[in-house]
Amino acid sequence: MEISQKNREETIEKIRNVIEQCIRERELKQKDILKLCKDEGYSISQSELSRILSHKMILGLYPAIAFSDALDIDMSAVLYPDRWRRRKWDIFVVLSYGSILLL
Repeated sequence: MEISQKNREETIEKIRNVIEQCIRERELKQKDILKLCKDEGYSISQSELSRILSHKMILGLYPAIAFSDALDIDMSAVLYPDRWRRRKWDIFVVLSYGSILLL
């Protein structure tokens, strides 16, 4: 299996794009995002959010985690779409005919 090289800027941009797409699709304003982050226990300032969304500031780890948690974005699926849910420790719970099946 060949491992492709990960580019720092491209990876950050990929995450930023998914976050921005989610914000647009849900028609969220900055105050809505800040409230969602606060409700999840994250402290992001309005100026920090504004600088990130206007691409004046690099998206750091903490804001990326805060936004993905607050917006319910699975970063694992974003970063690794080909191998997501194919790892041996992933367990799927499927409701079928009133019973739970572990696959």
